[in-house]
Parts: sequence; structure tokens; C-alpha cells
Amino acid sequence: MNKKIKIAHIVGGLHGGGVEAVIYNHFSHMDLSKFETHIISNSPSIKECEDDFRALGFHIHVLPERKKDFFGNLKQTIHLFKKYKFDIIHVHMNLNCFYHTFLGKLCGIKVRIAHSHLVEYPKNPVKKFIDHIKKILTRITANKYFACGESAGIYLFGEKNIGKVFILNNAIDVNKFLYDAEKRKNLRNVLNIPENAFCIGNIGRFTEQKNHTFIIDIFSEVHKKDKDALLLLFGKGELTDKIKEKVNKLGLTDNVLFMGVKNDIYNYYNIMDAFLFPSLYEGLGIVLIEAQTNKLMSFSADTVPKEVKLSDLVKFISLEKKPVYWAEKILEFKENGTKRTDLDTLKLVKESGYEINTSAKKLEREYEKYCK
Repeated sequence: MNKKIKIAHIVGGLHGGGVEAVIYNHFSHMDLSKFETHIISNSPSIKECEDDFRALGFHIHVLPERKKDFFGNLKQTIHLFKKYKFDIIHVHMNLNCFYHTFLGKLCGIKVRIAHSHLVEYPKNPVKKFIDHIKKILTRITANKYFACGESAGIYLFGEKNIGKVFILNNAIDVNKFLYDAEKRKNLRNVLNIPENAFCIGNIGRFTEQKNHTFIIDIFSEVHKKDKDALLLLFGKGELTDKIKEKVNKLGLTDNVLFMGVKNDIYNYYNIMDAFLFPSLYEGLGIVLIEAQTNKLMSFSADTVPKEVKLSDLVKFISLEKKPVYWAEKILEFKENGTKRTDLDTLKLVKESGYEINTSAKKLEREYEKYCK
């Protein structure tokens, strides 16, 4: 019997975000008999997310947050690296990948993957300089480069290194995300949402990056014109209470639904009529792939990499435009009818390389190649 490949995925936390979805989606379609899988989380995680990974056979290790207990985090990271002697560490910490790839190098881990999931261009010159140093350290201490797309690869590893970058698409189980009118009807009934109510959705952690404050400002403008419109917010995070407070102050409590984290999020796209995604920055924006699969019209910030646009179901708008402008575009779409398109999104997503079975096999082969 061949020895299992020991892999540790290192993440900021298990919060039901896009990074966790990429890991979960791929490993749930791989031959897990070949791997011993671990997740090292650098912050407290949501129990439901931990349970999902444990059900796949992952060992979960939760470390103290570096900001609160740097030496505790350092000590436990080194302890885990030495105890388990991982064949591969796959680090999903973006600009902070260097911390783990450096420690991995010190501990003798042969394969150290830095995985870029973001594209961010700060205006602050001090932050720009610090980010540049972090990128250089990552390039030196990692020996395998991964990215969710070309833009994310260039961002972390530089244009001259793009040929060395393994592009792992944020692939999905396409069939789960296909539009289903019956599911729409049933879920709306369960949630007491009238069939004629215009529903706008967003999925993302409640962090500054996802720009929830701006989402509420946009929806406030929509609500002025359509008092029955609803906003569904999926996710959790450190800014949840702050956003709830803003919703309350604007008198939108009855129209904004905080849905939390759903492990069957694919079902909930069906109840939406439009998807709103004004993120400050993204590496790709997997939710836009999911929304397009569901034939759902999406209104996205133009900060999101253009490679996510597989069809005309994505409309890019500048974040410099005021909330009222975003609201007008959304309401124009509503007035023209929100019926799902006839586009064959199953074929579209598969041909674009975002089908999970193909992507999972590609990743499986890559891991095996590294450990021969």
C-alpha cells in the first residue's frame, strides 16, 4: 500500500468563505484514500464549517490569532509542522503566506505552496511598500506558486513569474447551482417571501473587503423606489453587528434578512432575482461563477478580475459611482423583467474550466507529481 501524502491547508479561519469553499469543493471530489488531510486555522472557526471538513476526514487544528498571541501561534505552528512532518503545506494566507512558508522551510517541509486568492492595490504608500516586501518574502520561501486566476498570480508572484504559477480555478459542482424553479417556490414559501417580491442577494464574510456598508447604502436607494424589495445577506464576520446597527438606523429591519452561513448555499441562489457584489478587491470572486451558473444577473464592482465574467450576466460598475447610480441600474434590470435567461450555463461553466470534477483531478495529479 502506498504511503498517504500528508497535506496541511493553512487558512485564516473556517468561516464559510470562498477559500474554504475552494478547499472543500476540490477535496470532496478527490480520491481521499491517497491523502492524510489537515487544516490549520489561524483564528476561531465556525463549528458548522469545522464539522463539514471533519466529515471529509480532515484533522482540524485551531491556533491562537497572531495579532493576539504571536508567540503562541508561532510555537504551535512549529509544533504541528514537526509533529506531523507534512509532505505539503498549502498556504492560503495571501500576503501573509511567507510566515508559514518560512516556518515550513525551517522545519524541513519539502513542498511549500503559496496560494494567491486576492488582487488588492492599496493607495497608501506605506502599505504598498510593506506589501511589496511580503510578496518578495513569499516568492523566496515558497517553492510552488498557486493562484485562482492570472490576475491573482501576477499580484502575488509578479508578471515575470506567471509561467511558474499553477492556476487552480475556483471550480464548483455545477449541477448543484443550476436554476430550479421548484426550489425557488418552496424556499420562498419556507422563508415567507412573496413570489412577486424583488430579492437582491449577497454572499460573503462580514469584513471590510466585502463592502457591506456600501451594499446597505445601495439597497436603501432601491428601497426608496420599491418598498417591498428584500436584501438577503449570507455570511458572518466581525462587522455583522455594525451592519445590523446600520440597517436598524435606516429603518430597513423588515427588508434586510441576515441569513447566516448555509452549507447548502447553492439552493439559495434560486430565491434571488439579482446578485450584488461591490467588493473592494477579490482574487476572482467564486460567487459570481455560482451566480452565473444559476442564470442570476449580477452587479459587481469593477475591482473584481474580469476573468470572472463568463457571460453577459455580470455587469461591472465603478465603486466611484454613488449608491443611487447602482440602485438605478438594478431597478432598470427589474423593470425589464427578471426572468432567468435561456443561456446553457451548464455548458458555459464546464467549457470555461470551472467544473469541479475536472479541476479536482487536476489538483490531485499536481500533488502526486510533487511527492514522487
